Amino acid sequence: GDLGDTTEPVIGTATIDALGDLVGTPLDVRRFRPNVLITTRDGRPFEEDAWVGRVLSFGEAGQDAAVFV
Repeated sequence: GDLGDTTEPVIGTATIDALGDLVGTPLDVRRFRPNVLITTRDGRPFEEDAWVGRVLSFGEAGQDAAVFV
């Protein structure tokens, strides 16, 4: 189907860690039920908020797997 048909839940590991720090206990990623879990190079929490409405591509140019966020 078209990438615009559905969206995929995405969360970064840094975001989960930051939320755990806020509540004072480590959090299990399964609580968030993401379809895509990403560890970014920068490791900044909440970085994925800027990706909403965009397409994330994985792989080599021209042969990418992609998801709509």
